[in-house]
Amino acid sequence: MKRASGTRASVSFSKRWSGCLDSRSDLARSPDAQGRYRFEQKRVDSLLSVDLTMLASKHLIQEAAVIAGDSDFIPAVEAAKSEGVLIRLFHGQSVHSDLWTVADERVQFSQEFIDSIRLSA
Repeated sequence: MKRASGTRASVSFSKRWSGCLDSRSDLARSPDAQGRYRFEQKRVDSLLSVDLTMLASKHLIQEAAVIAGDSDFIPAVEAAKSEGVLIRLFHGQSVHSDLWTVADERVQFSQEFIDSIRLSA
């Protein structure tokens, strides 16, 4: 998939992140607890679902990693699977039962795993 997964992509504004935000979505600007402005990209789930569906329908992918826990991706996952794409679901402690069922493979990650890959600010 060509964009990072997640319900909302949130990044601190800096030059290193410029260009990472998709022009097809809306940006919301709000201050964080320290008063620094943060930008949140909206409609991320929809954009990722469209990408997954389109890539699968054009037979450009054989496998997809989906990082999610709610039901938003179920229609896209089902569409991709109907095109023969293997779906690997990476999820936290809580995951929607229908999403868990529709995935081909499932991996639960822990807070320790997330902390080990977190980028330093």
